[in-house]
Amino acid sequence: MIRVALLEGFWEGLAELLDQPVMFDAAVPIMPPRVSIADEFQIPNPGRDAVCPAITPYPWMLTQIIRHLDGTLVSDGHPDQLYNRLMAVTGAAFRLVWSPEWDGGATNLRHLSDDGLTPLRRAGDALGRALRYLAPTDDPGRLVGAVRTALSQGRPVIGFGIASPDEADLITGYDERVDEVMGWSAFADEPPASPQLERDGRGTFCRKNWGGQCDGILLVGDEVDVPTTAMVVRDAFRTAVTVYNTRQTHHRGVARWTGILAWSAWANQIGQDAVMASLSQWEVAQAFRAHKAAVLTTREARSAAVGFLARAVTHVDDVLSLRTAIQHAVAVTHVMDEVHALIPSVQEFARPRARATVQPLLQEAARHDTSIAVLLESMAVARLNS
Repeated sequence: MIRVALLEGFWEGLAELLDQPVMFDAAVPIMPPRVSIADEFQIPNPGRDAVCPAITPYPWMLTQIIRHLDGTLVSDGHPDQLYNRLMAVTGAAFRLVWSPEWDGGATNLRHLSDDGLTPLRRAGDALGRALRYLAPTDDPGRLVGAVRTALSQGRPVIGFGIASPDEADLITGYDERVDEVMGWSAFADEPPASPQLERDGRGTFCRKNWGGQCDGILLVGDEVDVPTTAMVVRDAFRTAVTVYNTRQTHHRGVARWTGILAWSAWANQIGQDAVMASLSQWEVAQAFRAHKAAVLTTREARSAAVGFLARAVTHVDDVLSLRTAIQHAVAVTHVMDEVHALIPSVQEFARPRARATVQPLLQEAARHDTSIAVLLESMAVARLNS
């Protein structure tokens, strides 16, 4: 039994997603009671709970919001298909981002563009919904007021950098007495970055004085111009090609390797034995964290790509090319499994021989991604079936 309480109607939908009973028990709050339009709640942690394997916060949070606003948008009633679609159209399903600074957060999908907003807008285009991003300003009250207005209309909000380091958080409530929001974060087990942040260890959070200390919010509006599935498929193909062919991005002025070349950057950096030997124990742990993040997010990304491409088969004439692309994406997931098996721990990562064994596997994955890019580029300009 999972205890949940969200905006009215939200937690009933979650019960469907989890395929198990969900119950709200007001007598056992998981945080001190607050005056709020949303109650305290619990959602399985993406990537850490078997019933919710997603580990890319933004498309997962957006999937939950769309399910709440209009469950009919979930293809054939399966929520994972909407998640796969959002992963594909944002470019997240085809991403690999590598930071030369051993940044474990480099895999954030916002790093796919210099402005950090292009992937977010692509999701709105595919959904046919107006998405409005409000950047942080000198007037925190602007964001606070926008959140309160949205929640009063029954619309959850996506916040960035509120409870997670630069990632998307789901905001479902606020305290009317103070500047405080409540919601759900994919980083429940991370140490709080601010004394104003409270976590219950199971995903839920509340954050005081957040308006001037976040990275903006995203408001989900009404449908405006819903594209056909064929249009979504074509746009996803084009986005994939763009992601694969982009060599570097500079979100917030930080250079990161992206696309096909990111594989070589990753392989080359873990092969610099002299540099690795000079790192402190803490630095080696940070390097392993970046390596592991790349492994896990890339595996999940290509799995989502497989799910999306498999559903696109009815919209393409060149089925053989599509199936070949799917086979290459599956191959990348297998390579990531092998990499993870060879270097499952920081102790193994510290061994030059283990890292040397992994390097050719990363180059193999790069070849599979190159093939996917070529195949999708040809299908992006071909006729698609409506």
